[in-house]
Amino acid sequence: MPNPYPETLETERLHLRLFRAGDIEAYERIIADPEVIRWLGGEPPEDLRREAWWSMSMHAGQWVLRGFGIWAVTLRGSDEMIGRAGLWHPVWWPEPEAAWTFAREHWGKGYATEVGRVALEVGFSALGLAHAVSYIRHDNARSIRVAEKLGGRLEQRTVSHGVETLVYGYSAPARR
Repeated sequence: MPNPYPETLETERLHLRLFRAGDIEAYERIIADPEVIRWLGGEPPEDLRREAWWSMSMHAGQWVLRGFGIWAVTLRGSDEMIGRAGLWHPVWWPEPEAAWTFAREHWGKGYATEVGRVALEVGFSALGLAHAVSYIRHDNARSIRVAEKLGGRLEQRTVSHGVETLVYGYSAPARR
């Protein structure tokens, strides 16, 4: 049976695809930026290559184990990864999460909202999800705005990596 959650997809401006080994340099540059890594829970890793490979491998494995996951995001017509986004559901999360991370030079262009919208739509329609969440640091105003644009509602406050974290929830549209 074909996977209902597509491994590649195009939006108006972006191409979404699985990670490739050649993405490692772009991913290293993204997570080397202290302003990017701050929102992911801390300090830039000591070994960027190892962290980039581990993260890419983890997200690639999610596709094998769950049938859906985080896409590598490129601009349409380019093959250089500018970020990652989609749905993922690690075993330590209670439900699927809509997540996004982009290189800082691509912030403020609406890419997170663009991918988040399609990821949730496909998750609700193709996977039959009833609910998904986003975990966002309490002081990450940009991601809070994205979650709200996607229809997210603040459902809970928790602590993750020693920092207050907001849990925004998204509910599937009512079925007719």
